[in-house]
Amino acid sequence: METKNLLQLEGEFPSVLSKISMISRGTSQVSRKFQSLTMFFPANSTYRVLVQTLAQIENVRMAITDNLLRMRKKIRILKVKQERYQELLEKAKTDSLSYAEKLEMVNLESEMETVVVQIRNTMPYFNSALKELGFLVETYEQIKRNKNIPDDWDERDYEIHEIEAHIMGAFRNAVRDYLSNGRPNWSTCEWWEQLGISPFEGTWEVEKLLNDCNEHLRRGELLHYEGFLEWLEEMAKKYRDRYKDVCRKMGLDETSVVSKNFTCLLHPPFDRIQIPGDSTLLSADEGGDKR
Repeated sequence: METKNLLQLEGEFPSVLSKISMISRGTSQVSRKFQSLTMFFPANSTYRVLVQTLAQIENVRMAITDNLLRMRKKIRILKVKQERYQELLEKAKTDSLSYAEKLEMVNLESEMETVVVQIRNTMPYFNSALKELGFLVETYEQIKRNKNIPDDWDERDYEIHEIEAHIMGAFRNAVRDYLSNGRPNWSTCEWWEQLGISPFEGTWEVEKLLNDCNEHLRRGELLHYEGFLEWLEEMAKKYRDRYKDVCRKMGLDETSVVSKNFTCLLHPPFDRIQIPGDSTLLSADEGGDKR
């Protein structure tokens, strides 16, 4: 490569690096909100969307924690290498170094340089992860506020709404099956049966919807998004008690699908953890680091 090409690259590359630092996430906020949060269940499955948001938050939090711990380890190792390098540097001022010591200095220089570059390259992704954590927490708060979810909602609230969420998810899949294959897939039929809905009932409901849509289409009318979600909610209300039939056949109590004894009661199997060489305390009950 000629010198003029290298100079051009030198002049243009800093702006590229700044954009890489700005957009270093694999997924945009729009994709995360409109794809990840509604991938498995419809948008009106409020508690499902809420829990999916929490799952995304936890994934990002764990990634940040893992990377932060690795970075702190590298910094600690770097500090030790710097101290050893400084010892050899001071010795070289007054005495000649052996071949082994010279080789050690070269290795230390290379290792310290590698660690510094690794930390520097990690920072844009670390910053992006923090931004991702921020907008996911913001999303969680928006959903609570706009859907009137109390701050003290718990696992039992989520479990109680699971039946209707699954019914809407099953019928949404059935509509997709019909649009692509003209019939429900076996997995959709199985999902219906798990909820106490026979494949014949589910098929009849979807075919009725499609027939109604065809009638509206002849008049130049289409079933819009809101209307589709309203139909899913209608199916959820109509069949939300069918799980009781499944409970009776399986030998389960209808009232104990969600356990009262093992919901929101289990605590992590630790109280306080002392990190060796650090004053940090991790507490399960006190909400994290204490200093």
